[in-house]
Amino acid sequence: MEPTSTISRSEPTNHTDSINCIAYDYYGHKLVTCSTDTTVRIYERDKRLEDEDDDDDAEEILGWTEISCIQHEKPVWAASWAHPECGTQLALTGFEGPVIIYCQDSNQWNETQQINDAKEPVTYIEFAPPQFNYYLEQRCNKSEHHPLPENFSIKSIKLCLATLSQDGKCRFYATSAQKGESAGGKSASDKPQLYPWPDWDINVGESNNLRTLSWSSSWNSEQKPLLAISCGDSKMGNCLKIYYLNTWDTGNNSVQITGHNPGQNMGQNSGQNSNQQSSSNLNGSNDGDDQNWRWKEILIPNNVHNKAQTKITSPIHDVCFANTSGRSYHLLAIASDNGTKLIKISQYDTSLKKLDKPIVSNIRLEDTPRWKTFKSESNSQSTMVDVSSRQVSFNSNGTVLTSVTSSGEILVYQYEPHGKRKSAVERWIGVHREEIN
Repeated sequence: MEPTSTISRSEPTNHTDSINCIAYDYYGHKLVTCSTDTTVRIYERDKRLEDEDDDDDAEEILGWTEISCIQHEKPVWAASWAHPECGTQLALTGFEGPVIIYCQDSNQWNETQQINDAKEPVTYIEFAPPQFNYYLEQRCNKSEHHPLPENFSIKSIKLCLATLSQDGKCRFYATSAQKGESAGGKSASDKPQLYPWPDWDINVGESNNLRTLSWSSSWNSEQKPLLAISCGDSKMGNCLKIYYLNTWDTGNNSVQITGHNPGQNMGQNSGQNSNQQSSSNLNGSNDGDDQNWRWKEILIPNNVHNKAQTKITSPIHDVCFANTSGRSYHLLAIASDNGTKLIKISQYDTSLKKLDKPIVSNIRLEDTPRWKTFKSESNSQSTMVDVSSRQVSFNSNGTVLTSVTSSGEILVYQYEPHGKRKSAVERWIGVHREEIN
């Protein structure tokens, strides 16, 4: 079968080399592109009429107009928009360069901060969604001894940034009250600065090819925030790491991290023998909220690793969490050399009783019956789901999944809650396939 009708449309850019990253702002009104040509170009959405011979039949479509260009000295790999509550801010990182924060003032983009404490080049950056700040506020209000670093207050944490670097480390930064706050709760310069949060840093593994990360997003303060990190090689044993923020476990299932060694390798702690997963507080106490507020790895079961529809031991190019939108679980999409995959991470059982620790399971993506088997000289996969994927993304409420394949096609999957029969399980079914021109 030929690909279905076209739903995408190309937009010309002024880049002279490959585009490495595209990112929308919070409202979807602005778009940034980062390129190997050392430029970062920012576009604004506008409305225009589609070219038609008869103007009366012209349709109004959405387009993008370039409004700014930021020149760098070296290629730029990644960009991330901050939540608009802190103004229009943009974080950028490039080849062998620091993370640079820009703030928009009228039509000018001014550099406000550089972050250069990583020992190796930073490969990916992403601001936490606003749901994460809401979760921190709710948990801190419920905890008498929340472990916020010195000079931090819950009111000052408006932004949180995670970075991946080639030294195999994920670092965290947050806005702080360090430079003083006015009565209105803003920094003296009205431009919040990011400061390191070393207690949260994660030694992901011995890989120098960490590629992307994704924050979970849920307004349910009882759902622990999740962080997924992907890798382009298998030196870590698998190419996907999933962590949750452990804010209340004090029982035997928690791995306690002592305060004298912030940023301890949590991946190694979780990956060792299961007998070592018992509580181990070297200070001899088991009281501590400050010992529990760390990122803790979720062990992915062997049946999830080994099932043919997952195979997450192959290089992973992109990961993306869906907005929970009232779900009691998280959905994580994976773009890998083994195709587009979807996994479910549950913090509740079927009776909505809270679990001691999250569990991971597979969700099957189904090709539509109209899609023919995809086979060519370079691809021998039996289904489109198995074709090597490069990027995945969800719509705003997490009911539509889009995958861009290495063969130059867009695949669209839609969530079907219960099928036609009452006893049928929920499914994700392919509804659109399109070649990229």
